Amino acid sequence: MINIGLSQNDWVFKGKKSNINIYYKKTADVYDLKLTTSVRSSDEGFIKLLSEVEMFPNWIYKVKSSRLIKKISETEGIYYILLDFPWPLNDRDMVMHYHLEVDKKHEIIYSRSYAEHDIVPEVKDVIRITNAKLEWKIFKQQNEYVYFEYTNHSDPGGKIPDWLVNLVLDKGPIETIKKMKTYLEKPEYFLEKKRFFDEIELVLVINF
Repeated sequence: MINIGLSQNDWVFKGKKSNINIYYKKTADVYDLKLTTSVRSSDEGFIKLLSEVEMFPNWIYKVKSSRLIKKISETEGIYYILLDFPWPLNDRDMVMHYHLEVDKKHEIIYSRSYAEHDIVPEVKDVIRITNAKLEWKIFKQQNEYVYFEYTNHSDPGGKIPDWLVNLVLDKGPIETIKKMKTYLEKPEYFLEKKRFFDEIELVLVINF
């Protein structure tokens, strides 16, 4: 299992919005964010949506464009996203290396991503985010609902005003999860039947 350094300790509960629990944790000069909630969908549909990189602008807040750079395997790849930052700030972009892993014992799927900055050339007037770690922790469907946790550690780089930091920590992630839920509840995701917990040859299996 790849450890990308998202500790489960010291989270501070900050509130609940739209049935989404919000937690923060201060690490160095940035805040880590954790969101927890559930959605009426399937764990397989959840993974299907996360794998559709070109769809990211439809549901991830302020993503202008996204593309798959390299598919390494069924459970690993590299993608690029461009983030729309308000004027007069420069837009940001990220090159992310993702891994899909399954804990069969506890029936949890992990989707973990971390920044890779030297794979794609930097773009003029766009600031490359080189410190970012993301994790989706997806529990097996129970009674038609999937419980999941989203954790984000990222440093946007450059000088960011406080109002934008608050936007990134508050509105952005909440809007992302809300829009994500509208997709996951659609039949093409809710009824997805690719069995990640059964087809172990497709995934890296973790037995704790």
